[in-house]
Amino acid sequence: MQPLIFILLFGVVQGALLILFFIHKKLHHSAYIFLLLYLGTMLLQLTLKVMSKIWLMENWPVFYMFSHWLPLLYGPLIFLFVKHLLLPGTVGYKVSTHFVLPLAVMILLVVAETSGLPRPVAMVIFHPGFRLFVLTASAATYHLAAFYMLKNYRESVAQYFAGNIVMQLRWIKKFIVVSLISSLIVITALFLLYMVYPRGHEFRYAFIILSVCIYWFSYTALTRPVVFSVIKGHATDETEKDITIPSLKIFRPNKKYANSTLSEEDALQLCVSLQQLMREKKLYLQAELTIAQLSDQLRCSKHHLSQVVNDKLQQSYNDYINHLRLEEAKVLLTDDQHANDKIASIAYDAGFNSLSTFNEVFKKLTGKTPSAFRKEMLKQCRQQRV
Repeated sequence: MQPLIFILLFGVVQGALLILFFIHKKLHHSAYIFLLLYLGTMLLQLTLKVMSKIWLMENWPVFYMFSHWLPLLYGPLIFLFVKHLLLPGTVGYKVSTHFVLPLAVMILLVVAETSGLPRPVAMVIFHPGFRLFVLTASAATYHLAAFYMLKNYRESVAQYFAGNIVMQLRWIKKFIVVSLISSLIVITALFLLYMVYPRGHEFRYAFIILSVCIYWFSYTALTRPVVFSVIKGHATDETEKDITIPSLKIFRPNKKYANSTLSEEDALQLCVSLQQLMREKKLYLQAELTIAQLSDQLRCSKHHLSQVVNDKLQQSYNDYINHLRLEEAKVLLTDDQHANDKIASIAYDAGFNSLSTFNEVFKKLTGKTPSAFRKEMLKQCRQQRV
């Protein structure tokens, strides 16, 4: 079991450093509280697995018994993280309702240790099958609720964002999936360890998933720190102050822009100005370009700019920007001066903020990968020269 202890200890140390890293970033946002609590719960679970089981049972029996119920916290914390991230607001007393069940379990465990519980209640609360059902149901319910909340949010406001914000939303989706899988693995391991005790030490290796999750968090924080800027509550520059979430009531496909004050003539003029601005300044090369920044350049409202892109260009804002970036990438891929440049370098030069997004957009719009497109164009150039 020594290798396991070392792996879990590495996870504990890295988790502590990660929490300090986030605190140092000073991301003032209500969602940030729940992210730190989520990481803290994961860190506590790892710490308890490293500590001596016998020592815990003798000195902290209630705490030891509650350690088997710790996964009850993962679901509510990730749900509240996503909720306050997408729909910012103050943390009110209603948040406490999500922790009623963990609190009730803790109270019952304290009573059981101090004065004892009625036999029927004790048989239920300490039944491994009941605990497995409650933990699984809680994790599944909260994670699915967070997933659908994110899905509805992306469908409602996706056209208003491009660049890093899109990448942030994709990371949140991965976070929900990874959290659900790791939670279910931990819940299953706790059940099996209880059922086969004192045998079954090999099931303790399942807790390595928590260390893996912590290192995944750390890798993301170091390689893509912009992912966590989505939970920044106070803007540090004028561009961040302009990023606002439009009211969901405007998204009515059958009556879209029915009440718009933009005339047909003004819409056409704005469309011409937009295309001219893109040709001259190539603002789409900025990876963090938002519709707010672009509307400032054109001196119009975000709503009117979105209307023009949708109605006149028949595209969402995100698709329009990516289309321009794709055309720029095609030029770079066929340019002799960039013949030795890597695909990733071409992607970033064209305004994309990640290689995966570039490959996905390129394949979707051209039916080919960037590498295949470059080879085909080079082959055509050689044939023409001959």
